[in-house]
Amino acid sequence: MNLSLLQRTGEQTYQLHQLIREFLSDKLEELAEADELKRGYCQAMVAVAQDIPETPTLRDIAQATLAIPHLAETATVYQAWLSDDDLISPFLGLSRFYQGQGAYEQALPWHEQSLSVTRKRFGDEHPSVGASLNNLALLYNSQGRYSDAEPLYIEALAMTKRLLGDEHPDVATSLNNLALFYKSQGRYSDAEPLYIEALEIAQQRLGANHPNTITIRKNLEYLRQNRQS
Repeated sequence: MNLSLLQRTGEQTYQLHQLIREFLSDKLEELAEADELKRGYCQAMVAVAQDIPETPTLRDIAQATLAIPHLAETATVYQAWLSDDDLISPFLGLSRFYQGQGAYEQALPWHEQSLSVTRKRFGDEHPSVGASLNNLALLYNSQGRYSDAEPLYIEALAMTKRLLGDEHPDVATSLNNLALFYKSQGRYSDAEPLYIEALEIAQQRLGANHPNTITIRKNLEYLRQNRQS
């Protein structure tokens, strides 16, 4: 610290000088176990990303703040060491962190990169691509960019059906998301059949008392109440 090679940035929090970071990074590349260490680092960061909830509280945001630069590094610099199953997790964690604060413009690049990265690794037809399409559509919807959101919702739904079959629980989720989108614009006649289809799938595949089934059923009931009022 006296030589300014380490700087205290908060209580029990320190930051290495950039030259020291570069030195350690170069030394890492010389190690035989470099790839193993990078994979371990990515797994640790994925766990952090998965702990960021969809609607983070102020406490969640405070706890995640110090990890955000490392998540960004994982999503970019160490992307190649992310497993296929974990590939979108850092992007999703970063976007949830910013969306939870209403910082949609800061969340947008991570959603866009998630879609680009998954397409590059998996091609155009893959569940992770469908999930990235859906997540980007949700953000566009939050921004009021409805004309941008709708085709992404529709593409995500069609892809999920092609990949998983018409009666997979993930199809029910996609149907519910598109129905919510239509309902938010007062397009009730477009939303209702989607809710009905989603509810039938959820009841058959998950059961009547599953949380997802209950959520879809409540959404349908709320829609019908609004149409009658």
